[in-house]
Formats: sequence, structure tokens, C-alpha cells
Amino acid sequence: MGDPSAIGPTPRISSMEKPDAYCSAIAEILSVPQFNNESDVREDFLLPLLKALGYANSGKHKIERNIRLHVPQLIIGTKKKSMETYSPDYVLNVNGMRKWLIDAKSSTESVLDMRHISQAYSYAIHKEVNVPFFSLCNGEELALFKTADQNYQPIATFKRYELDYRWQEVYEMLSVDAFKVRLQLISNPSAPVPSSSDRSKSPKWDVPIQKVIIPRKQASPIHAGTHPYFTKRAWNVVRQYIEHFTDKDDVVLDPFGGAGVTTIESVLVGRKAVHMDINPIANFMTEALLVPVPLDQFGRTFEKLLSRIKLVIRDIYSQSNPKPQHWYPKDVRLPKDADVEFVHEYFSPHQLSSMAFLLHEIRRIGNSDLQKVFLLIFSSTLVKCNVSYHNTGRDPKAGGGDAGFLKYYRYQIPRHRFPEQDPVVVFTKKYEAMFKAKREISRFIQDPQWVRKRINIIQGSATSLDGIADESIDYIFTDPPYGSKIAYLDCSILWNAWLQLSVTNKEYEQEVISGGFMNKSDEDFITLLQQSLTEIHRVLKSDRWFSIVFASENPKFWHAVRDYCIKTGFEHVNTVCQPSDRKTVKKNQNPLTVFRGELILNFRKRKSGRNIVGIKSALPPRQYVLNSAELTIVAEGGKASIEDIMQDLLPKLWESGLLGAVSNEIEDVTELLKDSFEYDRKNGVWKIPHKTKIGSHIPLESRIKFYLLSCLNRAKLEKRMVTIDDIVMEVLPFLRNGITPKNQDIITELKKVAYSRDEMHWELLPSLQSEFSF
Repeated sequence: MGDPSAIGPTPRISSMEKPDAYCSAIAEILSVPQFNNESDVREDFLLPLLKALGYANSGKHKIERNIRLHVPQLIIGTKKKSMETYSPDYVLNVNGMRKWLIDAKSSTESVLDMRHISQAYSYAIHKEVNVPFFSLCNGEELALFKTADQNYQPIATFKRYELDYRWQEVYEMLSVDAFKVRLQLISNPSAPVPSSSDRSKSPKWDVPIQKVIIPRKQASPIHAGTHPYFTKRAWNVVRQYIEHFTDKDDVVLDPFGGAGVTTIESVLVGRKAVHMDINPIANFMTEALLVPVPLDQFGRTFEKLLSRIKLVIRDIYSQSNPKPQHWYPKDVRLPKDADVEFVHEYFSPHQLSSMAFLLHEIRRIGNSDLQKVFLLIFSSTLVKCNVSYHNTGRDPKAGGGDAGFLKYYRYQIPRHRFPEQDPVVVFTKKYEAMFKAKREISRFIQDPQWVRKRINIIQGSATSLDGIADESIDYIFTDPPYGSKIAYLDCSILWNAWLQLSVTNKEYEQEVISGGFMNKSDEDFITLLQQSLTEIHRVLKSDRWFSIVFASENPKFWHAVRDYCIKTGFEHVNTVCQPSDRKTVKKNQNPLTVFRGELILNFRKRKSGRNIVGIKSALPPRQYVLNSAELTIVAEGGKASIEDIMQDLLPKLWESGLLGAVSNEIEDVTELLKDSFEYDRKNGVWKIPHKTKIGSHIPLESRIKFYLLSCLNRAKLEKRMVTIDDIVMEVLPFLRNGITPKNQDIITELKKVAYSRDEMHWELLPSLQSEFSF
């Protein structure tokens, strides 16, 4: 487990940026004038805080109360007595495993009192609890301690009044999400880490990001609610990467710019940005979102526009079969898999007439920046005002729900039509969201010309960065397409048609996808992606960094990226398994075969890249995959989703250099899983079949070593010491296959992979510390 003390400082987060659940918890805590006793601290401070951090009264992320602890060998005088005491007030579980504890004190007691620290420490080290962190809270201050640090100094303290602006810091240390993802950092063991003396002489980016960042997509008014797009990276993750790998005025490139998150966040933190995308709507959206506008003028323009459209649209809806009186995209063909042939058929007569009139009125706005912003609001309104609109149940309010082309990545129309949304209401809601975004941008930027000097938006393909000079870019953060998941140009026809943004056949040819309008093969996709990687290497300055986000369950795509980056001259330094904050559309559609989450691969441009040192495995690829899947299922309490399995498997295959072998032998991992595990479709999880013994997928001759390595690796990551009793009790349950080894068998194998410094605890041999747990 990662060390929370290693988490760097985070920007202050205003209450406006926090999701509602967190705001209400903080408001509840701050509303209490004074906590009179420990019970008040527990019920009115700790419980709201813990629930906001993702813990619950039951389930695998459980809050345990008053666990009875036994001390069986306490000697008083000449007699042995069996004693018992009580645990701290709350012990917190993540995925069914105890991770930390918290003890409440009254407001008159100090959380730094050695008596209280010693008491909480004794709970933390008790063999029935055994957690790496403990904390104390008196209602006014919370102190967090690391159990392994015996200096009794807190690694963090939080005053009650600080929770409002230090919430993300608290969340990244103590939330369920933080503990779930802290183990998902995979570092390249061959990459040198500068010593502390070296770091003072070197740029800050000499050491890559070494932590998982809790994604908070919905917390930014700029990126959430203004205009939908098929994939948007979490803004706070992107921002932290930019700030880590660059200095002020450095140039950041995103050659697969998409929704513009990289570009927008770069400018907001004082960098210059180059945004490139082959999709015109992506470039239009980025420019329109980023350009500042006078808020008072923005508001007045909306009021005038609203007063003109209200009566006309009401009149349109009073007619039985209205005909459009203004321009609209007529006879623009949709993809072959669409439920209708043309764009205009995707709208009812009332919607078509209303949208045509609204667009006509927006085109009359004289100020070009304001017109651009209102066109983006119009484009967002189109998503709700078409015949594919259906309420998803996520947002029952007016304007909620989704469109077919966003939900299913094709122009689908539901069998049962939902009531049409009022265009005026939807347009108003979209304006309100945009106003919040512009108000937020105005905190950073006031001058439109200043923005235009800081950004360069290029319409084009990442396969040819002709407009960018060699070695002119300081940092690249990008999120390329993942094969055939989304045909971006196809899915954007509706937006591009209404805004009269043209797409040529050449651009379809250069789009880095498989499938789509051109029906490209996987090999086409790999070729185009590798052309892009060549260009990325060319424009990046020497010794600077390139971060690529990738999430595909197809191993051959991972293999193609890894090998080609190294071949091109990049040094792969580390990989972070970054979680997603919500299920994707594809995940909702295909829970069996699509996983959630992604890897962020950090490369550095060197004159000669270094290959990753692979870990040899005597197991065939099929067995390797089954071993990993079984370990994941067991670790997740007997049931694991496809994303749990793939997030464990893919990084290890990547780092071990086995992607190629797996890619050649196994086309579909889920088909392999079907043969060996049971899929619970109702709950979307994989299970070990009934009456199948744990460990059946691991050969007997290597089984003991297999689980010993897993146990010792996990102990090392969690920074805890383990005895032979701990090891035997942890390993034996995995060996129930009819032939259970004797303890001596385990000890014999243990001596091959571990050693002891103090004749009590076991540690993994240094020569094996880069080896994965299988």
C-alpha cells in the first residue's frame, strides 16, 4: 500500500467544485457548534466523514464498531489471566480487509497526547486488527499516524474548519477509493530513481508521478455539464500530471485533443498548449469553452435571445406538422448502422423546426466570441432534442437523459419514444451550465487575445504533426482511441452537420481507429497509431516526458504500443493503473467483456531508450492468465468484475514483457475465463465454480512458491512485517486441493524466496523484489 505521507500538496478545492455528497457531509460537520463528548464526536463528526469517504455500515467497505480484542497471556502476579479489551471506535474495511482505524476523544483531550497515541497504536498492532494506519479525532482536529513509524509523530493533521478546502487531500489519504487504488502503481524496476541529493540539482520531473490520483470528473464546472463528448479525462488527474512534468510557460501537446481537457487545464495553470484533433467538433468545443466572455454581456445576450425564441418555439409546438422555415442540414447521410438514413430524420418535425430557428437566431449575434459560445450551447442542446432521447433514470429532471449516438455510439432510436424535451428549457439549462464554466474561467483569464496567444488549435491527424517543429514540445499528455471502441467522426456527424464543420475523405482515412466508415482493420489501427507515436517522438524535446492513457482489453494493442514506443527511442519509466470515476457506456452495455479504468504509461525521450527487464515465466500464457484471474477473484472476496481482473492482469503482462505471447495465443480473455470460471450476469462478476478448489489453476509443483511470493509481495507493499504464523495462515487456505502441504514444505520453499533480519519476521529476497506476485 502506498504511503499517504508521500502524497504531494494539492490545490485548494472550493466548495463549488465538490460533489454534493461531500458538500453535505462537510456542511453537517461544520454546522455543529461544539462536540460535548466522545459520543458526539463519533456520531456527528466521524460517521458523516467516513460515509463521505465511501464507507458504509455493511458490505465489503464496512465500518466495524467495538471489536473485542483478546490478550490471552497476560500475567498478573503469579497468575495468568485471560483478558479482553475493546477496539477503537471504528475499524475501516476496504474490499473486506481492515485498512485503518480511528478512535474518538472528547474535545478537551488532545489528539497528540501520548497516552491516546499509545492506546490507538496498541490497537493498530494487535494481531486481530493489524492495520498500517491509525488516527485520533477530538471533534476539532484529526491526526493520522503510520503504524510502522514509531516516532509517534502524525503524518497529517486536519483541523475541522480546514475540511472545506483540504477535502481532496483527506480523500486521497483515507477514502475507500484511495485504499483500493494505492496498490495499483506498477514501476519499472530498471528505472533509476534519483537520490535526494540528486533531486535538488535536477528538474522536479526527474522523478515520475508515483501515485494514483482519485478522479473527480464532475467537480469542475468547465468540463462537467457544458458539452458532452465520448471520452473525457478527469480534469484533476490531467492537471496534476501537467503541473508535475512542466514549468510555467512550457508547451504542452495533446495530439488526440478530444474534449480539450489537456489544453484547457494547461492554460489554466499557466502553460502554453497545442491542441490537435481530426474531429472538427472537438476543436470547436475546446476553443469555445476556453475563450473568456464578459459575464454581464453574456447574460444580457441570453435574455434577449430567450425572449425571441420562447414565443416562436411555443407556436411551432402548437402546430401539428410544422415545416422548418430556416436552414437545417438536409440530406446529410448517417453511418450505415444508423436507424435512419439522414441527419434531419433524427429529429421530429417540431424539433427540426425549433432547432433550425434557434440556430438562425444565434447566427445573428454580432460578437464572434459570444456567437461561438452560444453555438456550443446549441450543439449541446441537440443531444436532448432529438428522437433518440431517452431518460436513463439518472436524472429525472427536464433535460436529463441521453441520446442514442452518445449512449450506444451509433444513431439508435428507442422502440418506445420518450416525451420530447422542451427546447427552451433544455437550452436554458445548457446556458446556465455554460455560465458557471465561464465564471470559473474568468477567475484565471479575462483577455481573449491572451488565450489565443497561449493556444494553437490544429485541425488534423496525429499521424502527421507537420505544423509542429522538431523538439519544440515540453510535455505530451494524450488519450488516443482504443481500436474500434468509438468511431469518433461517425458519431460526430450530427454535431458537425448542424455547425457546418466539414470532414473530408482524407480525414476519415487518417482517423486512428479500427472499423468506422472506412471499415479499417486492427492492423490499420496499429499502423496509424504507430505513425502517431513516431511523430510524438519527433516533436518532443530530449529528456522530456510523454504520458499516454490507454485502456483496451485487447492485448495486441498494448503490445503494439509498448514495443513501438521503445523501438522509437522512448524509455518506459513507470505505469500507473488509474481508476475511472464512473462506468463507461460500453461497460454498461457489455459488463462481461469491457473493463473500467486505464493505465497511464510514462515515457521519457532519451537518445537511446532502455527496454523493460522482463520477468521470465515457465507457465504458458493460458495458465498465466488463469493464475492471475484466480488470485484477483480470491483477493476480491470470491467475486471480481472483468475490470478487476483486467486491471490486475494487463499491467503485469505489460511490465513482464509477456503481452506478445498472450496476444498471439489468446484472442479473447473473456472466452478463456468462461471455460474456467463462473460468470454471475446479474451482479456482473466472475466467481470460482461451485465445488472447485482454490488453487486448481496453479500447478502443484509451483503452487507453494506462487502463493508465498504473493503473500510476501503484498506484505512488502503494505509495509508490514510477517511471521511464519502469518505466512502459514495466509498461504494454507489457497492450497486446498486435496493435497495440503505440511508446514515444513512451506518453510522449505520459504527459505528459497525470503530471509529474516531479526529471526522473527520474513522478507522477500532483494533479488526477487521486482518479481510480480505470480
